[in-house]
Amino acid sequence: LVFLTIGGTDIGEFMLRKAIDAWPLIHQARPDARCIAVAGPRLAPERLPRHPGLEVHPYLHNLYEHLAVADLAVVQGGLGTTMELVANRRPFIYFPLKDHCEQVYHVAYRLDHYRAGRRLDYHQTGVEALAEAALATLDADTNRYRPYDPGGAARAAKLIAELL
Repeated sequence: LVFLTIGGTDIGEFMLRKAIDAWPLIHQARPDARCIAVAGPRLAPERLPRHPGLEVHPYLHNLYEHLAVADLAVVQGGLGTTMELVANRRPFIYFPLKDHCEQVYHVAYRLDHYRAGRRLDYHQTGVEALAEAALATLDADTNRYRPYDPGGAARAAKLIAELL
């Protein structure tokens, strides 16, 4: 099961279209695979191409629950979605938005720390290269991911309490 998602804006429309265009190549190599593209609230799903094995939805309630069972996710480089994938040890490809300081530097740094995800550059990745990367990442062994330890709020509270 492959998920393609761009979050709540339409800024990732071109990334989503490229991923959808790569789907027939992925599906040809893995005919048993299914793909779900989530357009988000700002992008009309009827504007997106359709292919066999591909479903397009404007929205999926509790997307994080769906991503938790993904064999592969192709996403923008946002922190929330990528860290949900890290916490659930799911294989993923991410495209940080060019010139988006948080995604290019901070999120990428954090994902490198967790040894998670495969970073691609939108402008340097063609449809065929994306399909190849997806096939190589699909069902990838995520045991190399460092464990995600949620509990930051408790650690912060402890540090603050020590200062009081």
